[in-house]
Amino acid sequence: MIVRRFVLERDPPIDIPAAVRLIVDSFGMSGGAWVLNVPRETLRSWLNGHKPNFEDGRAVVKLSEHCRNIATQTEHAA
Repeated sequence: MIVRRFVLERDPPIDIPAAVRLIVDSFGMSGGAWVLNVPRETLRSWLNGHKPNFEDGRAVVKLSEHCRNIATQTEHAA
């Protein structure tokens, strides 16, 4: 028998609206939608709490991490 609690460790939940806010702050609504290859209305719906599909969610996480890294590098350079 497999003990699930030790085999299936889940990642912490992702705050999609906060991740999208970071993207919009970095690229603007149109730029963020263009980079993610989604309509602006889709990006706006994610800001309002709708959940993206799996692939789009992964893209949002990756792009928000990129934006966070750029912001961190900029802060350290100042």
